[in-house]
Amino acid sequence: MKQILHILEAVEGGTWRHLQDLVGALHGKGYTCSVVLSFERNAVNLDNARSFLASKSMPLYEIPMKRGAAPGDMTAVLKLTKLLRRLKPDLLHAHSSKAGILGRLASKLAGVPAVYTPHCFPFLMKDDKLSRFYGFIEKGVVKMTSAIIVISRQELEAARSLGYPESRIHYIPNGIESCGLDLPEICDKGSLKLGFFGRNGAQKGGDTFIRLVDELNRRGVSCEGTMYGVNESERSTSNIEHRTLNLNNEPSVERYETVSMCGGCPQDQVVGVMRGFDVIVMPSRWEGFPYVLLEALDAGVPLCVYNVGGIADVVEDGVSAMLTESEDFEGLLKNITKLRCAELRREIAAGGREAVKSYTLERMAESTLGVYEKTINDKR
Repeated sequence: MKQILHILEAVEGGTWRHLQDLVGALHGKGYTCSVVLSFERNAVNLDNARSFLASKSMPLYEIPMKRGAAPGDMTAVLKLTKLLRRLKPDLLHAHSSKAGILGRLASKLAGVPAVYTPHCFPFLMKDDKLSRFYGFIEKGVVKMTSAIIVISRQELEAARSLGYPESRIHYIPNGIESCGLDLPEICDKGSLKLGFFGRNGAQKGGDTFIRLVDELNRRGVSCEGTMYGVNESERSTSNIEHRTLNLNNEPSVERYETVSMCGGCPQDQVVGVMRGFDVIVMPSRWEGFPYVLLEALDAGVPLCVYNVGGIADVVEDGVSAMLTESEDFEGLLKNITKLRCAELRREIAAGGREAVKSYTLERMAESTLGVYEKTINDKR
């Protein structure tokens, strides 16, 4: 039985979802998985993480790691190196940028092959002022990386630009288990129910969603907006009055609109909740390969999205989703307006369900297993 040690600093969002799905699918199938996590972020639920890993009989090791460069980084590397030398795993799989850097440094010191999944390279994040620095660091650890798993074609090109040989690059998009439900009934109605799923912050474009609802109603397109996954400091309620700003985020232009904010949505309820909306809106400024995309397609709900990250790897504009180029707010407005037509929503929903069929958890797990086998065999 081969042993894989996974390491992740950001125990939240899509990276944590990916790790949970992956270790759950692989553990016991010729492999035993153990996990190193950090619980320094406020959003992390330590009890839930421990409960999940305990339910799978997977050992959990805690090594504190801070987001971004921090004084304790070398301490984390030394602790991880010591753990690797004690456990002697066949392979280390590092997830996301911070654990990716620290994990690969430790793997080099311990003589353990390392697989790295960026889940969106940090230098592809539009609001990060240190993107050039991160690019420099990523180039510096290419030779320490036995294999890299990229989840989008954008990441594939980025890996090539960093200098990874083709033989070490593996394109494996995220996958999910299908809900197995028929497409929901779609009919004409007077007002559209728009849904947003994503944590608070610049990346997911929650501010754009609030502006969108405001502007649509101002232009006579009746709609209601509901947000899931908003800032934890917001109390879970509805009909909260929000301030929205102009494109330059200048408070000189203030408008107010009612948008329901419902806090986080339990993972096992997401698809069911999505099916209650007419359109799911994803105005993200950057992405890796978002699970919300796959879940909405599987739920059978039309998507209106900005074309970022791996989104266009899955969907085609006007066939399986309504795509708009990043930050094209007017294009987003026009596409939502088009989706008032129930027949178009039915066509997009059916196209989306067809597009998501090949993005299965089984395919993701089996492909990752193939990378592990190749990496371990090459080390021998």
